[in-house]
Amino acid sequence: MQNSVALVCLFAAKSALPDVVKFSKRFNSDVAMDWLPVNMLFCAMLMTGFLSLKALAVPMVTIFKNLTNVVILTGDWYFHGASISRGCDDAVHTCMPLNPPLSTTLERARVYAVAIGCMFWT
Repeated sequence: MQNSVALVCLFAAKSALPDVVKFSKRFNSDVAMDWLPVNMLFCAMLMTGFLSLKALAVPMVTIFKNLTNVVILTGDWYFHGASISRGCDDAVHTCMPLNPPLSTTLERARVYAVAIGCMFWT
């Protein structure tokens, strides 16, 4: 359903603003097949994240997600020599201490927001 809405919005924007919204490349099935494993892994990651909420509290899942970001940033820096921008560094240092207490406080609001969103999209 979400993909359909996104496609309708994209084509509506293209027809309304043809000079602004441009499709740079045509669909290539070979490229799609190359990216299929990555998309499958992404879907598996989302599914395991949702399923982990059955066993773990929201603050714990948030901590694991933040630690994943730190591991990815460290790997990019160590293996690829990538520099970490000041904004990214500030975001990591802000999210790590603030997310767990905020997520426990706002857990009920999130549950209600997700429930309302699910009712809207289904």
